[in-house]
Amino acid sequence: MTKLLTRTGLLFAVASLALFGVEQAAAERASDARELISLETPEGWTAVPRERLRETIRSLRNPNLRLVGADRERVELLFINADEADDLIPNLQVFILDSGGLGLEDGDLEELRANVESSYTGSIGGRFKLLTLTRSRVGGSGSARLTGIYRWRTVNMKILQHLVPGTDHLYAITYTAKERDFSRHLHTVEEALATVAIADPPLVLGWLWDGLSWGALIALVLGILWLILYLSGSGYGRRPIFNPFTRAG
Repeated sequence: MTKLLTRTGLLFAVASLALFGVEQAAAERASDARELISLETPEGWTAVPRERLRETIRSLRNPNLRLVGADRERVELLFINADEADDLIPNLQVFILDSGGLGLEDGDLEELRANVESSYTGSIGGRFKLLTLTRSRVGGSGSARLTGIYRWRTVNMKILQHLVPGTDHLYAITYTAKERDFSRHLHTVEEALATVAIADPPLVLGWLWDGLSWGALIALVLGILWLILYLSGSGYGRRPIFNPFTRAG
């Protein structure tokens, strides 16, 4: 009886640990107030509501901590990693423009490349240097992926930003950290970015156009073959064969 109880207790303990592990592994999904965009909170990071941002920073009880790169007025979603920060807090923010208009074709990216440095330099109040700009994806949506560096006081800040066009909105998702800490958190951030979902993905007709093009080509070929077979069967284009043994009427 004692052995049975012991085994039962062990099984219960193992089951409890397994369930606890599953609960711990389940990532929390965050969404903006309008539920236009959602993603999983990066592992080890904290989702902070905009209205509780100042309170959250104060609660960390570290006067040296600063949040740089987050737009506190317009941010829709904000995630921070304060546990590993000694001064500037790595953060991931999402804000939403209530307009579309960003294309992801080569010409669109070239136009963006030509204007992004001057636009961002003006908005941050310091020189922004664009490092990379490529077509990419986050979750199931296409995006323009850019990286860049700017200076805040005496520190170089590095960003990774995805500009995700929706049908009616443009989503800017930006990871910001000190340049020397940027790579350390990048993998965790990109895992979270892979879970991004937007409510108004643009209608992509490229595959449909390709399908219609191939379908039209196949239909044309089949039509030509049918016409050749039909004309061959009806005798069109054949010369009458002269038979000397055929009597004239």
